[in-house]
This record gives sequence, C-alpha cells and structure tokens, in this order.
Amino acid sequence: MKKEKKFDKKVNKNNINNIITYIENGKNIKQMIEEAENVSKVNITNVSRSKIRNIFGTVKKMEMTEIGSNEKKNDQPVDNTMKRLDPRIYDELLLLKPKLAYTKSRFDKTGYENLEFIIGNAIDKVKIDDFITFKRFCQFFEDLMAYHHCYGEK
Repeated sequence: MKKEKKFDKKVNKNNINNIITYIENGKNIKQMIEEAENVSKVNITNVSRSKIRNIFGTVKKMEMTEIGSNEKKNDQPVDNTMKRLDPRIYDELLLLKPKLAYTKSRFDKTGYENLEFIIGNAIDKVKIDDFITFKRFCQFFEDLMAYHHCYGEK
C-alpha cells in the first residue's frame, strides 16, 4: 500500500496573528494554542520531526539557562515581570533566524518555508527588556512541537 504524501499549504500573516498577540501581551492563550495546532496540521506537516526537535532543543536550552540564572539570588525569588532578558540569550534567539533560513534552503518544501516564517515572526516579537515575551515564545514553541509530534512527519 502506497503512503499518501502530505502537502503543506502556504501560511499567510493572518494565520499567525493570534500567536503574535499572545507573545506581545499574553492575551488569547486559547486562540494561540488553537493556532499552534492548526499550523501543525496544515502548514508544517512535512517538516521532519528531527529538524523541528533540533530547533526546539536549542530554544529549550536557552529557556533553561535563563530560568536557572533567574531562579533565586540570595534566597530571594526574582520577579520575572520586571526582568530583562539576558543579552546573550537574546542574541542566541536572534541567531535562530539564519539557521531557519539555512534549513529552509536545504529542503525544498513549503513546510520549512512556513516554519521559518512563523518562528521568525514570533522571534521578532520577543523583547530584550521584557523576559515575559521570551517565556511566551517558549510556551508557543512547546505547543507547536507537541502538536507537530501528533500531526507531522515521523
């Protein structure tokens, strides 16, 4: 039996408005989760699990580094709402954009182009002077990864 190939639809800016709104101001978490599922079902299904996992692993490492440096200083909990993002983490996050472009150029599939567009736009909404935008970006990417695991290529 022949396996049917999936072809991803090209994403447009309207597809990611809920994601961007969530990263910027924390509103519409339910819509952001639904959008992460829709994007995984329709726009990035042909992205290999290992490629998206590799990118996700990099983001997760950044998040753990930032949270680890943030946990407690002198036994006082840090208020993340007032915290700036570590400039090294921010730079590393921005450097994901050329990596995504490189990955897109290696694989001539719409899914990789969509992934670069979605993650690139989400990265653009993370602000160095607002740690919470980075945390929301990480939450979105985790949701995207989970749904991609359900709907994407093996």
